[in-house]
Amino acid sequence: MAELISKASHNEQAFEQLYNYFFPKIYQYIYYRVNNKEVTEDLVSDIFLKVLRNLKSLKKPEDFQSWIYSIARNALIDYYRKKGRKKEEASEAISDDETVLIDTPEDHVLLEEHSKEIFKLLEILSIEQQEVIQLRFVDELKIKEIAKVLDKSEGAIKGLLYRGLNKLSRHLDSKEVQS
Repeated sequence: MAELISKASHNEQAFEQLYNYFFPKIYQYIYYRVNNKEVTEDLVSDIFLKVLRNLKSLKKPEDFQSWIYSIARNALIDYYRKKGRKKEEASEAISDDETVLIDTPEDHVLLEEHSKEIFKLLEILSIEQQEVIQLRFVDELKIKEIAKVLDKSEGAIKGLLYRGLNKLSRHLDSKEVQS
């Protein structure tokens, strides 16, 4: 992957491969937070334009994944700042009646029906816990990469992850007792 990333700054086909690999991930990351297909498409387009323009400035190709997620996160912050909304609103859950399918070369299904239930459950967590859990389990980033994206220490990320999962576990246990 590092070789592909190095080539992508000056090779159109290499950038296209990179785009095809990361597009579904970034689209999903953005969509979960804005809950609007058109806005998501606009933001993702802007994100990949920034990636293309700034790829030569990336010093370590192995940092690409955390770098692109940082660009995506900053795009969300800018979007909500322009909208006059609070930063916390950037993690809204998926609406109950919508599933998004993205036609990529691999025809990935980005959102599945059970994802809606999971993200509804995540609403009991803090915004930071939601984001860490999504980056870890949905986007499959490593703890080190999440720390770079969120500009926190690895210990802080592990703590957020632990407390979030623990809270989810207690919530699910209490639901079983009530049933």
